[in-house]
Amino acid sequence: MGSTANAIKLVKRFLCGPTAEFGPYSTGDDDEDDPIEAEELASGRIYRLRLLDRTMRPVDIQLFLGIEEMGGLLWEQDVRSLLRVSGIPHPALPEVLDGGYLDDAMTRQVQVPGGMAFVATRGSRRCAGAQEIDRFRTHRAEAVRQFRSLAEGLAELHFLGISHRSVSPASIDVHEGARLRLARFELSSLILDLFRTTVDSAADPGELRAVLGRDLAYAPPERVAFLLGTEANLMESPQSDVYGLAAVVWEWFLGPFPADRRPAWPDGPMDREAAEQGYQASLAFARYLRETVLADTRIPPDLAGLLAGMLSGEAADRPSADEVLGRLSGAYDRIMTDIEGSVTVRKHLMVFMPRESSETIYRWGLVKQDPESELGREELAAYIAADMRGAYMAHSPFGAEPFVRGVRSSTSTATQVIRGTDLAWFCDYYRPRDEYGAMEAHTEQALIIRYVARLDLPVNEKKLRQLDWTSARLVPDLELRAIDIDREYMARRIDRAPSWKVLVEATRPVSTASPDELSFREAIDWLLDFQEVELDARTYPFEVAGHTDRSTVLVHYDAERDRRRIVSSAAFVKYAATPALRPEFGSFLGDLENEDGDSEVDVLEDRNGKPGRWVSRAYVESKDGQDRVRLRRKPGEQPLPERGWVRPADDRGSQQGLDRQRAASVELYRATHLQRYLRDPRTIRTFAHHWQDAGAGLKGGGQEVVQEILVCEPLSAVQGPPGTGKTRVAAAAIAAYLRRDPTARILVSAQSNFALDNLAVRVLRELGEMDDAGRPVQHLTEDRMRPLALRVSTRGLAAQERVDRAVRPWRRLDAAVRLTAEVRARVNRLTGDPDPGMPGQLVAVLDEWSRMLSGKQESGEWVVPELADRLHRGANLVFATCAASAPELLSPTTESVFNWVVVEEAAKAWPTELAMPLLRGLRWTLIGDHFQLPAHRRQDLKRFLDACAADTNSQMAGITPEKVTAYMRVFDLFGTLFEGQPDPRRPLRRMSTQFRMREPIGELVSRVFYPAGEQPAVLAADGLPVGGLATHIDEDFTNRIPAVRLMRPRRLDQQSLVWLDTAGIASCHDDPHWSNSGEAALVKRLLEDLDPFPVANRGGYGPDPLAVLTPYREQIRLLQGVGLARPYLSTVHAFQGREADMVIVSLVRDQARLGRSGAAASGAGLGHLGQRQLVNVLFSRARRQLVLIGRFDHYARSAGFWPQVCRAVELYGVRVPAEELYGNLPGLVPGPADGDSGEVLV
Repeated sequence: MGSTANAIKLVKRFLCGPTAEFGPYSTGDDDEDDPIEAEELASGRIYRLRLLDRTMRPVDIQLFLGIEEMGGLLWEQDVRSLLRVSGIPHPALPEVLDGGYLDDAMTRQVQVPGGMAFVATRGSRRCAGAQEIDRFRTHRAEAVRQFRSLAEGLAELHFLGISHRSVSPASIDVHEGARLRLARFELSSLILDLFRTTVDSAADPGELRAVLGRDLAYAPPERVAFLLGTEANLMESPQSDVYGLAAVVWEWFLGPFPADRRPAWPDGPMDREAAEQGYQASLAFARYLRETVLADTRIPPDLAGLLAGMLSGEAADRPSADEVLGRLSGAYDRIMTDIEGSVTVRKHLMVFMPRESSETIYRWGLVKQDPESELGREELAAYIAADMRGAYMAHSPFGAEPFVRGVRSSTSTATQVIRGTDLAWFCDYYRPRDEYGAMEAHTEQALIIRYVARLDLPVNEKKLRQLDWTSARLVPDLELRAIDIDREYMARRIDRAPSWKVLVEATRPVSTASPDELSFREAIDWLLDFQEVELDARTYPFEVAGHTDRSTVLVHYDAERDRRRIVSSAAFVKYAATPALRPEFGSFLGDLENEDGDSEVDVLEDRNGKPGRWVSRAYVESKDGQDRVRLRRKPGEQPLPERGWVRPADDRGSQQGLDRQRAASVELYRATHLQRYLRDPRTIRTFAHHWQDAGAGLKGGGQEVVQEILVCEPLSAVQGPPGTGKTRVAAAAIAAYLRRDPTARILVSAQSNFALDNLAVRVLRELGEMDDAGRPVQHLTEDRMRPLALRVSTRGLAAQERVDRAVRPWRRLDAAVRLTAEVRARVNRLTGDPDPGMPGQLVAVLDEWSRMLSGKQESGEWVVPELADRLHRGANLVFATCAASAPELLSPTTESVFNWVVVEEAAKAWPTELAMPLLRGLRWTLIGDHFQLPAHRRQDLKRFLDACAADTNSQMAGITPEKVTAYMRVFDLFGTLFEGQPDPRRPLRRMSTQFRMREPIGELVSRVFYPAGEQPAVLAADGLPVGGLATHIDEDFTNRIPAVRLMRPRRLDQQSLVWLDTAGIASCHDDPHWSNSGEAALVKRLLEDLDPFPVANRGGYGPDPLAVLTPYREQIRLLQGVGLARPYLSTVHAFQGREADMVIVSLVRDQARLGRSGAAASGAGLGHLGQRQLVNVLFSRARRQLVLIGRFDHYARSAGFWPQVCRAVELYGVRVPAEELYGNLPGLVPGPADGDSGEVLV
């Protein structure tokens, strides 16, 4: 049986019908015996088939045989090439659907040894050919657009380092909508291998001719020379692809190649003379193509000149694909005008809106007269005409949305952008109104200016550059009319005006956004708008009411100024009307506290009733009522203005972060490939044998997860419940990847500095870059290639200081200083050798280098800054938070592209935050746990979104309950990945063995917060679901987590799970704003009673012996007066990702609250503790002992999951009445905190 028959046999068995391991695919006929045709692309190795998927859409299958040998290597190269290119959302490049491999043992089931692999791409109808030639000769404008699209695709391939090596009609597929797409470029690795084999072994190049020499008419002369075996020393280059593309396009404009001109394989034996004749015939054919295209007057001169250059007989004389695009772009308007005819002499109608222009063009000072006045209208029309004169118009896929802030309606429809001198003008087809004011259908004979954006703002200039200007058209002469002129007169002007349709369609791209993409973008837009409103709502207007002293002023809230700003946005009105979201002036500033515990605020100037530039800094001294506070100016700052605005100082960074998220969102809208993987994660698993040692030593399935991460292309995601070792798994995978390819570029990111630095320490230790004491390892004698690591942060001293001390040596300047010392030591070692074995000139250079490396900052020869720049550009292992993963921070002088992006804490990040690192990579891994704390203030967002959906205001009409559900799926992106039942085809892994907690704590966490996916029909007798999280118990008893041993209190000795029940203690009751003085007193007394007291790294305790946690800030303030508690005190949010041997939790809440009806509401009396994710974090921080302080019966009677928590405590722990231990303790009132006795008991 021949190889083609074997290929068909494998396809029928493993890709089609009921026995399929993949797909399944079919021919579309009910008859399973319907013949399948396979095209051989490489003898005995690669085959191509066209089949249908389950939805009867076409699929192209490339099948690789003999994967144990060369076929397997080719398949991996093929997959990676396709996935890299599939990651570029371009209509001329393919879309990968599926792929996989089966080993030799599987294929031997059908008597075909060697294994098989395949990759499936979105199918085509056929290859390009005579139909395209016939169509494009009469549709020349379409031919130019398809030429441009293919040239863009080719330029993208070359940018990624991929040469096609066989451009011809046979390698251009025709897809739905007559779209043309490059194909078979993924075989370039095979072709290159065949080139090398032929050159190295002087073997018969017959196999190479079979792949490349099917039609020499599209082959560049240098390829023909090689295939014929001439003595000419000619090499393939990317310009060889340029020749093939030009030959294809030549036929579109001039018809099929004449049969008598087409080069062909020489007849007879292939001797030296025949080979030379064949090569000269190829050169002559290239010359013929150039001469005929230049001589044909029907082809626009710019296009003819470009094609002639691309068809040069010398590769060095041809333009690159990028240069082809540049020349097409520069001449596009002339080419299209030559093809379509010159624009009519009648002026094109442009409608402008005077009233809206008052708020933009007039306010910006670009016109002197108010556009709503008669003179102003005339001046505005003249200004628009002048600004648009000689300008070009292009297509903006998302309209004005990326450019215009604070406006939502119709921004996405204004997709025609005109780049003027001062402004970018966003236009749409004009819709006239009937006599009753109702909108009529749009007319193609008028455009209307909807929005404008200033070009003097660098951010707008940058976004405009990112648009596709290769298809821009020159704006014709304009007739400008105001929107509010007489309706009948406007109708007459429209009737007389020429159509804009030809110009508009010429600028439009081949592809458009899908409904899923539009829905995703809509959700992201809403999220960004919400964050903008949230940030604006934290800025309040004030007026100075009086001065206490030179630095302290009393300011009062300016309600009217605030009201005027609020009503400018429907979302702001809705947000400000919710006190829980926007507190009153005094309450907000009076309760203000940042991470450092102070209340610093920025003071902004007032600019026409809105916040202006920053002018000073101050502290909130005190609250003097709901509308008054005292501000104390920081030393050295400017005096506060009499009238201004105040906001939290931390919001400075929030605004910058939001601006970066907006920029990332624009990129994300274009990255449809990334959206597709995030919506529906699919994978192609590459060979596992490369990674058989990766993750060795990890237990509880950790090694399997490491290997799964490494084999899945291009996306994988791992859910890691508390204590499952997901950070170790990530570190092991990263280290294995870099050991196999030390030059690969990896970006490691996380939502918080703590999580990032924790992972960074693990990775650096795995790679041998950090020793066990947390110090950088010097590699003075080791010559192997090592990764160059860098810790990137946002700008500013505060951001630098937030980096963990252990990782600071890898900050830019610190790393450069350390690298300087290391290089100097290496150089000195070489030059200090009495017999270095090097030329004297090289020794002299090294001596000079050593002198420069030893230079001081004052000497002028300090090389550290330059070395720091090089390090920043060249680092291939980069650690950066999501907020710091902006291109300008990752690599300030180049576009940062990483082979792999790994994001820890992915469930805690908003999708716009996740986008920032993900957009920088070619493959991605997300690690997190959506059952722990979600993105910051998610509850507030959900509450506001629900309120918008319930609002009957017409401006909220777009927010429906269905939209709320769809939006939240986008916002909860990581959790959405894991919805539904496990599917082996999805690159998702759930870790299910925890190593952190002793078994009683682990059982509570498992059975309450991580129940198994499949539950028995009848609940267990103990009333709890079956847990899905196992506790690892080491076979070696000495490696197990020991119980806490206590002399006092004896009731807690060797107990892992303890609930100190506060029932019966009168002082234990929650107070407004959520504190509980009785529980605080219990915490104090318990800490005083602990014997022995937990001490780091002593008595069986680790580096983090103790934590005191509570969900409420007021309780934190109360406990800060307890000297023993203060070093260990934290909120739940701040402690996520951390652990301690002993954790004491003050629950605070202990009373049910009545709802509006007077009845106890569901979940009343729980507050934050009604959030399952928060309580999961609270209970999963302890390694050895968890002590809960609260009223047991209050929680046992509550709604939701709390009864299960209480039941688990009864099953696996002990409930101790606190009154029995310490009596009826009085409550704690904070006094002067002084070590251990600054409290007053009442």
